Amino acid sequence: MSCGSLLSCGLYMAMPTLFTALTDPDKKAEFAGDDSIVQRQCGSDNDVLNGIVAVDATFLWSRVLPVGLAFATSLICSNVAYEYASVPFLQMVKQSNVIIVFFLSLLAGLEQ
Repeated sequence: MSCGSLLSCGLYMAMPTLFTALTDPDKKAEFAGDDSIVQRQCGSDNDVLNGIVAVDATFLWSRVLPVGLAFATSLICSNVAYEYASVPFLQMVKQSNVIIVFFLSLLAGLEQ
């Protein structure tokens, strides 16, 4: 997983045009809705006008690393679960994950 992340970062540095969601201002406008949100995320007007998202150490530590750790933990826990539970039960639990996430987002106020 870390090898894939390193290769992706290297590819982004070598050919940023391949990552249109990070470099194309029109794509950012679709995701963000307006330029003020993009400006707060990027930090300066020049970054917004150039259409480049600043990928620095702070962005990696605050946005990328937590998602990667959560995904790795999910993979490890799901593989360990096969030692203790039956396959049909685990499939049922994994399919109910969508419902659990929806209810937790309702409790957290992320969904209405």
